[in-house]
Amino acid sequence: MKLTTIAHINYAPITAVLFSLACWLGFYAVYANFGQTGFELMQRHDLMLITQGVILVGLHAMGLLLLLACGAGAIAVLIRSGSRRDARDQPSEVNPTL
Repeated sequence: MKLTTIAHINYAPITAVLFSLACWLGFYAVYANFGQTGFELMQRHDLMLITQGVILVGLHAMGLLLLLACGAGAIAVLIRSGSRRDARDQPSEVNPTL
C-alpha cells in the first residue's frame, strides 16, 4: 500500500515543549536548593544570615517565576502554531479579482 499524501511535521511545537521541559528541569535544579537553604538561614539569630536567607528565598521565588514564564511561552507557541495551521486549512472568503 502506498501513501498518497506526505505528512508534514511541525517542529516548532515539539521544540517549544522540549525546550520548556529542559528549562523547567534546569531552573528547578538550580533554584530549588536556594529556597531550602534560605529558610534554614532565616531561622538563625544573626542579622547577616537572616539577610542571606531572605535573598536566597527571593532567588527561589524568581526561579519559580521563570518556570512559569517558560511554561507559558511553550503554551503560547503551541496555540500560535495551531491557529496558523487552522488559518491555512480554511479557504479565504475574499476572492481578489484581477
